[in-house]
Amino acid sequence: MEDHAPSFTLKRSRVIAYNSNWYNRAERPFTKAHEIGHAISSIVTVLYGGSSYSEEAIADMVATQLLYEYSNRKGDGFSEPGPFMNQYGIPEDKFAYVNYLFTGKRLVYFPQDEFGFVE
Repeated sequence: MEDHAPSFTLKRSRVIAYNSNWYNRAERPFTKAHEIGHAISSIVTVLYGGSSYSEEAIADMVATQLLYEYSNRKGDGFSEPGPFMNQYGIPEDKFAYVNYLFTGKRLVYFPQDEFGFVE
């Protein structure tokens, strides 16, 4: 793919076209996780705030939590949202999601049966 071609997801078939050549390398981790969020958004339960969210907001929540859990399992040891967001290319407008995770709460619930995630 060309470096400015956006990544996308075919949600029904859960097929992700991820542009690994994206011109802004810093955005790549979040972009990849965001597309995964689109692919699995229909089977996650949103635990954050209200009850109605756009498709994009749910994908953002999934992406943010996936990266947060990955970072913790990797032992990154971030104690504040800012450095974590910089490391994984999380846009500044997602700060509320990241801050929520840093309080020890979860944004979404992933069904274990689908992915084998361990609580």
